[in-house]
Amino acid sequence: MIDLHTHSHYSDGTHSPETLVAMAEKAGLKAIALCDHNTVGGLETFMAAGSKSSVETIPGAELTTGYKGKELHILALFLSPDCYDAVTEKMAPFRKAKEANNQQLFHSLLAAGFQLDRQRIFQGSLDYVNRLAFAKELFRCGYAASTDEAFDKFLLPGLGFYEPAPRADVFDIIRFVRQLGALPVLAHPLYSVSEETLRELLPQAKEAGLAAMETHYSKYTPEETACARQLATEFGLAESGGSDYHGNKDSVIQMGVGKGSLHIPYTILENLKNLL
Repeated sequence: MIDLHTHSHYSDGTHSPETLVAMAEKAGLKAIALCDHNTVGGLETFMAAGSKSSVETIPGAELTTGYKGKELHILALFLSPDCYDAVTEKMAPFRKAKEANNQQLFHSLLAAGFQLDRQRIFQGSLDYVNRLAFAKELFRCGYAASTDEAFDKFLLPGLGFYEPAPRADVFDIIRFVRQLGALPVLAHPLYSVSEETLRELLPQAKEAGLAAMETHYSKYTPEETACARQLATEFGLAESGGSDYHGNKDSVIQMGVGKGSLHIPYTILENLKNLL
């Protein structure tokens, strides 16, 4: 079994890249991909840890994009070290906008009477802070029963606190990842947008160079998994999958198995490699 979507403390995960590799080895996984949000900061140590492990390590990044007002994430899998600087440069203006957006969100919550620890939010990640850091703090302080509830009650657009920062264009990012020689994979599509929106998006995304989409995902229902696999077949895309493991103590998502029923065979990775 494999897991092609995990996060470290370089973005919104709680473990180091080295710890993720050790956990994957202990869990008996054959391969694991690190896909931190809009950063490649952890990849060097991740790959170094992989070179000393029985676990095959896949270098990646999860890049935030937008499509008609919707947030979509593109995984860039199989990034080579000589591409790391290009990814950092490409995402720099969007990271800067996100940092300003985070400050605005914090002050909006503060003005509404929330008593939050600024240091916990902004220093919990080595390289990239997003809304999950706020959700963790809202949960820790008792304002929500879980990080999911924190999102639903406070951190979605239109609730008075959070408004999205400018995002990269999804088709531009797909083309960019292809130009790097990496594989662009649409992350958890049915968790992000409706099937109707996907059917509108996928033809143009495929033309731009989209290679695969996640058909196996921790939060998918069996019906959503079946739908995602059907869409991948229909639009000629390879399948991918991952737990989206963050290591959060309040989460039921575990590496490799998600909520317990996630099983991603190594043949999926082999098929993706054939597309390089």
